[in-house]
Amino acid sequence: MSFTFKQGLFQFDFTDHHAILGVSLDAEFGEIRKRYMRVARRLHPDTSPFGSETDKEFANELLSKLVSPAYNKFSKEGDRAELFVVLKNLSNTVTQKHSQIKFTTDVAKKIVFS
Repeated sequence: MSFTFKQGLFQFDFTDHHAILGVSLDAEFGEIRKRYMRVARRLHPDTSPFGSETDKEFANELLSKLVSPAYNKFSKEGDRAELFVVLKNLSNTVTQKHSQIKFTTDVAKKIVFS
């Protein structure tokens, strides 16, 4: 099973590990770890609240293919530093291509155009 996202930083072929874990860009590692543990507990097959096998399987796919890799990026100091360099470069690129960005939600349009 593969996951395709076309919003946020994902539209620039960038895996947004912050968005996957639901943490801010300036989150400390302790906060990231706490959030990961909470999400992992809900998605893990042994502890998930989902009743059907299909839902449990989907939750496990999310955990193994998105959530755990995102956390692993933050757990290694070198990977974390590299991630911030890539984010900075992406920020510069997005700023230059501002007119090409598609805002799809009303909230995003309101923030940008008001």
